[in-house]
Amino acid sequence: MSKAELQALERRAGDLQLQVKGIEGDFEQATRVLEDRKAGLHHANEMTRAWRAERAQLQQAADEIHDTAEQCRLTRQALVVELEENDRNDQEEQASLKIVRTAHGGLIAARSLLRQVRTELEALSSEQAKKAALEAGGGDLPSDIVPEPTPQATGTPGIRGLWNEGVLGSDDTKESDEIRNVFQSQ
Repeated sequence: MSKAELQALERRAGDLQLQVKGIEGDFEQATRVLEDRKAGLHHANEMTRAWRAERAQLQQAADEIHDTAEQCRLTRQALVVELEENDRNDQEEQASLKIVRTAHGGLIAARSLLRQVRTELEALSSEQAKKAALEAGGGDLPSDIVPEPTPQATGTPGIRGLWNEGVLGSDDTKESDEIRNVFQSQ
């Protein structure tokens, strides 16, 4: 080999060494990029796992909220039914109370009228009333000896009126039986 060939080979070897160094540099850079990308992929995988775990927790919380909302809806429905039943019971109790108050008012009025009739009967059966009747000879009796007649009761329907109006027409309740017994005992 000649010297020129040798120099050409040395230059060629130098160029090849430079190319190898460039390739080694490119390889090292590619290795760093690959490592960075692997680290990025690992980080992305970790983030995906964390996101999936958080999503599962959020889904579980949403399901619990949905279940709680459904329970609240069912409880509300039950309370509405209970409230409606309580309203019906209240109306029935108010109607019963009105009947009792009406009956009580009738009993008080009847007691008052009975007192007046008793007073009138006592006055009519007294010796003074008998003597005044004989002296009047069929005329009006003096009001200082015999009181004025007791007026007829007004404003309350009486026992038959209460049953005829349907207020106490229900024979299937204990209250109406008790009220009927009270009226019948008068």
